[in-house]
Amino acid sequence: MMIIQNNLDSITSSTNPDQTSNVLYVSNTFIKYSPIKLSKQLRNKINNLSPFENFILIPETQKNNYSFLKKKWINNIENEAKSSAKDNKVVNANIKTTAGLYENSANVFVYPVFSNGGQLTSNECFVHHPIIVVGTPYSNLAMYPDGWNVRITQPTKVTEFIKKNNLTSYMGSLTNGLFSINEKFNSVKNKKEILLISTIISIVSSILLLMLINTIYFYQGRKKFFIERLAGKSMLAIHKNYLIVVVAINVFITLICLFLRAYLLVTLTPIIYLLLILSIFSIQLKREKQLNILYLKGE
Repeated sequence: MMIIQNNLDSITSSTNPDQTSNVLYVSNTFIKYSPIKLSKQLRNKINNLSPFENFILIPETQKNNYSFLKKKWINNIENEAKSSAKDNKVVNANIKTTAGLYENSANVFVYPVFSNGGQLTSNECFVHHPIIVVGTPYSNLAMYPDGWNVRITQPTKVTEFIKKNNLTSYMGSLTNGLFSINEKFNSVKNKKEILLISTIISIVSSILLLMLINTIYFYQGRKKFFIERLAGKSMLAIHKNYLIVVVAINVFITLICLFLRAYLLVTLTPIIYLLLILSIFSIQLKREKQLNILYLKGE
């Protein structure tokens, strides 16, 4: 289960910290595939957790509050574990909770949270420096504050298991949540495909438009350009004003992207587009030179 908030210290003013804090409940297998940076010693401890044993990972951003958060969260998790052991009639359960710091690293990706009705309650897919409660698959699932918000890594096998054992009516929220996730993935995939096709069409249209504009430019000034060329002017000098306008527009767009702190690819797009414009202009300019030679020959 995952609840996203910005305040890790909300535990100090809440009787239900698991509902209001930036906390992520995971099994120890989750740590193997996440970008979380841990020391070798901590990783070994987490990999060898026993049933009802949990480990609390606190981010280095909360290093100054480590002792306080450690005490509060250990107390909270152990109470949950004791309650779980009692409900499952486990005698002499080895309830143990320890804590440690993890390095600030990349944001942790998780699937969005779904309610028991299969409704999406959070669109957030990345958790920023959460407190991470790590347990074994048994102890972890048993202590979930909301049992229906379960993360699974092999949805196909789980779905087949539910159908095989006629559990659909009991776990409808899980299958609804899975269906919603698949629908969202398909929707994003379709949007990407549409965006790719529209981008290709836009690029082709843009190239054709550039060629048309350049053709009109060369045609309208053909006599002037021809006379200036006969007078010994270079091609750069003849077309200087046109090129200055083209370069200035693209540089201005690039500066706007830098000011707005746009993504690197977005910022580089005007520069790449400028190179495309100059390449097309150069190709058409060579063609105009050949036409001028043919004109001198009287052809």
